[in-house]
Amino acid sequence: MRRTQRGVTLVIVAIALFSLILVGGLALDIGRVMVNKSRLQATADAAALSAAKVLDITGSTSQATTAANNVFSLNAQHHSDLWSMYGSVTRTIDYSNTLVPFAAGTAPPLYVRVRASNFSIAATLASVAGIYNFTIAASAVAGPSPTINKACNIAPIMMCGAAPTPAKPVFGYAAGQLTVLKYAGGGGGAGGGP
Repeated sequence: MRRTQRGVTLVIVAIALFSLILVGGLALDIGRVMVNKSRLQATADAAALSAAKVLDITGSTSQATTAANNVFSLNAQHHSDLWSMYGSVTRTIDYSNTLVPFAAGTAPPLYVRVRASNFSIAATLASVAGIYNFTIAASAVAGPSPTINKACNIAPIMMCGAAPTPAKPVFGYAAGQLTVLKYAGGGGGAGGGP
């Protein structure tokens, strides 16, 4: 009877240990995948914004493509997982005249879409469950900057001021004078805050 109980205990401990390794492995691997998905998305966003800026200034898709590839490469170098897979990541840069729907190849090009795919991350402990790699992708669209014709009547939501004086007739503020509305933290009162 005692030997039977030892055998059952051993099986239960083995199943529990396998389950713990599996859950822990999935948690670690999925966390790593999410971090790299975020990094890949940020890299694609930066590449699309860079290409859109160059396209807005020059109107040249070739210069915009070069800018997108350069920014993608520069951002990828700062992340070891992304940089190690840089050569195998497929980057596609398309241009469209419309945002919705994005119609690649329409002219004149106003919007740029950067897509990165085939980014494969090797699984570590999740391989116990037969999961050997994760494949992620990212896509970003950017377009022209809006034209600002006149920037006036931009007011803060609320301002508190001192009582008016002849020198400062509007709630204690003088027209045309730069006034810090929020000081930086630290109690020293030096520098403006956000």
